[in-house]
Amino acid sequence: MTKVEKNNNIKTRINFLKNFFNDVKVASLTPSSGFSVKRIGKKIDFSRRIVIVEFGPGSGVYSKHFLEKMGPDSHLILIETNKDFVDQLRKIQDERLSVFQDSAENVQNILEQCGETYADYVITGLPFSYFAREEKHAIVQNAYNSLRPGGMLLSYQFNYGVKETIEPHFDNIKKDFEPLNLPPLFIFEAYKSSNGEGTAASNNGRSK
Repeated sequence: MTKVEKNNNIKTRINFLKNFFNDVKVASLTPSSGFSVKRIGKKIDFSRRIVIVEFGPGSGVYSKHFLEKMGPDSHLILIETNKDFVDQLRKIQDERLSVFQDSAENVQNILEQCGETYADYVITGLPFSYFAREEKHAIVQNAYNSLRPGGMLLSYQFNYGVKETIEPHFDNIKKDFEPLNLPPLFIFEAYKSSNGEGTAASNNGRSK
C-alpha cells in the first residue's frame, strides 16, 4: 500500500467514525472488512450483465469491489442519504456507476431515472434495528418490488433480528455468517420467486 493509499484509508476511517456518531443509519464504527466484502461478492454472478442497487453504501467498500468484478455493460446504482458519504462516492470515476442522495424507499423511481426496469441484486447493510417498523418494512417491500423475478436481496447485519423484517416479504431466504468481520456479520439471501409472486405481504403491499 502506498503512502497516499494509507492516508486515504485513514481519512475514510475517520470520516466513517464521525458519521457513526452523527447518523443513526450508519451501522458500524468502521467500514466492513475484506472478509465480508469477498463473502458477499461470491454470492453475485458477475459473468453476465447485471444491475446492482446498493442501499446505504457508506464509504463504498462493497461498491468498489463490485466495480472491480462487474462487466463493462453492468450498472451499479448507489442510494445513500448521508451527504459526506455521497460526496465521497461521487469521487469514484466509473461510467457504470450512478450515485443518488436519496432514500431507499424511492428505489423504483431511481431505477427509472437510470433507464433500468429491474435490479438483479439489492444489497444493503442498513441497520434495520434502528428504523421504525413501518419504515423498515417499506424499504424491504420496495426492494422486493424493484427486483426482477429470480432476483436477490442481500442483507448483511450485526444481529439476527432482520430475519423477522425480511420474512413477510420473501419466501426463499438463506442464511450465512462471516465470523472474521468485526463485529461478525449475519448475511441473509432473500430470493424473489422466478414467477414474480411473493408472500401475502408482498402481494398486498403491506407487512405482517
